[in-house]
Amino acid sequence: MSNNILQNYLLRELKNSSNVDTIDIEDNDFLILNCIYDQLLIKIIETANDFAKQDRSLDVLPEHINRAYRQIANEDSVV
Repeated sequence: MSNNILQNYLLRELKNSSNVDTIDIEDNDFLILNCIYDQLLIKIIETANDFAKQDRSLDVLPEHINRAYRQIANEDSVV
């Protein structure tokens, strides 16, 4: 899982929610994007923790993080 994939996902979501064709990142926008990125990472970790609990694992494993990322990244295609 690379930062570029997450960044592209966030930019796509911002573009879809604002109905804007292009997004120019300036200093303030970068700060906002950074906050959104942090929230996305928190959501991924919390979801991965839920998957670990479902598997009765004491640790959050890389496979839990990957499953969480895939679930969250595909939420927009489910709607």
